[in-house]
Amino acid sequence: MQGTIIPVPWHFAASKNQNFTASARSLWGINVNWRAAMSYDAVEVLRVGRSIGQITPKKRPTGTGYLSTDFDGL
Repeated sequence: MQGTIIPVPWHFAASKNQNFTASARSLWGINVNWRAAMSYDAVEVLRVGRSIGQITPKKRPTGTGYLSTDFDGL
């Protein structure tokens, strides 16, 4: 599976997160594509999961935050 790319239908104009698309357009001067949007979502999931699981750089993650029933990623 390493190196696998899964295309996801996404368009900046249909995005529910217009703050992301506006910030990206302001930063890079272009509309972002699906890869940038999915990368943003993946980092947000990791960020939220880290805060839920109280993971610090010196503590190994247990995954309990991800397993909780109220974890929705964003």
